[in-house]
Amino acid sequence: MGFTLHRYLPALATVAVIAPLLGLFGTVVGMIELFGAYQPQGSDPSQLARGISIALYNTGFGILIAIVALIAHRYFSSKAEYILHRLELEASRLNRFLDTMPR
Repeated sequence: MGFTLHRYLPALATVAVIAPLLGLFGTVVGMIELFGAYQPQGSDPSQLARGISIALYNTGFGILIAIVALIAHRYFSSKAEYILHRLELEASRLNRFLDTMPR
């Protein structure tokens, strides 16, 4: 039962950890595009803005996904722990009840 309750929690934790790294990777890609668009004799501001936009969007989405995944992981993890705790309490009560029954 405990394994089933915690079945997908490691995957959710992995998403929460990796999402900011993917956002950071997107930031690097955006910065590469930004510097690739730069030319010493004059650059197109729209290309520079596009690189900055890519970097910021990727960073924002990575952080947003990480926040949502972390909240979900904490919620489901505590829910699973609560259910297991209640099962242990009820099993203990049942065991005490069965011990008091005449044989």
